[in-house]
Amino acid sequence: MRLKTKVEIILAMTYVGIFASIDAVWQILEVSIYESTQPSLVDTVIGALFALSLCLNLIHGMHICIIEKGDR
Repeated sequence: MRLKTKVEIILAMTYVGIFASIDAVWQILEVSIYESTQPSLVDTVIGALFALSLCLNLIHGMHICIIEKGDR
């Protein structure tokens, strides 16, 4: 398997992990506050934007680390 394919698989798994973690934390907070989960379109959009922001910052940070290692 090519290195690029492996990196893409790892990134996809990272995205899924970030989305699942944010969703789990959000549901735990809702259950602790409201004693049940409350489906809401606004919650879904805010959670997705937050997760997307984390993913993009993670990728940007990885590119910086790769560039810095290459400069040595």
